[in-house]
Amino acid sequence: MGVAQRGQAILRRVSAGGTLVGAEIGVWDGKLSSWLLHMAPLLTLYMVDRWAPVKPDSRYGKSGSIVARKSKRELIVAMRKAQARVFFANGVHRARVIQGESRIVAYQLPNEVLDFVFIDADHTFGGVTEDLVAWHAKVKRGGWIGGHDWGKRPEVWGVQEAVETFMATDYPNAELELDEDSTWFFRRLI
Repeated sequence: MGVAQRGQAILRRVSAGGTLVGAEIGVWDGKLSSWLLHMAPLLTLYMVDRWAPVKPDSRYGKSGSIVARKSKRELIVAMRKAQARVFFANGVHRARVIQGESRIVAYQLPNEVLDFVFIDADHTFGGVTEDLVAWHAKVKRGGWIGGHDWGKRPEVWGVQEAVETFMATDYPNAELELDEDSTWFFRRLI
């Protein structure tokens, strides 16, 4: 249910009938990626996840995230599941599975190539802020920046605070849109 709700929230904002380029940051086992690639047959999707253990004393390790506590083996299994789920789209190179740090991957892409980016990785204030800074310029003007877990666990996660702070500084005229399954979105205006 949650995957379809998140996917529908994304596709309501972009033209699923036309050619699209998007990025999902924080893929885990690829359920959302697979759903999007099935529902938008002209979508090319960059699927970015670190799929690597997190140091327990790091900011993300201390966040209480279930994914941050996963073992190397569990992370490899999740990556393989993601690859298998999107295998159908690889023949036409629509699924671009990339293991690496989100911000490093972002800097390897040219600016203004994405119709949307969906951020669902490190949920700390610093993690979300770093992803927003790294990925917002990769989105075309008029495209969508969004993510998951709005308002969840505000005592340890910083999704809502990071998005509001980033928007106030970099996108003061953008309108925040909240949608199903704790998703959030705003348009890249400049």
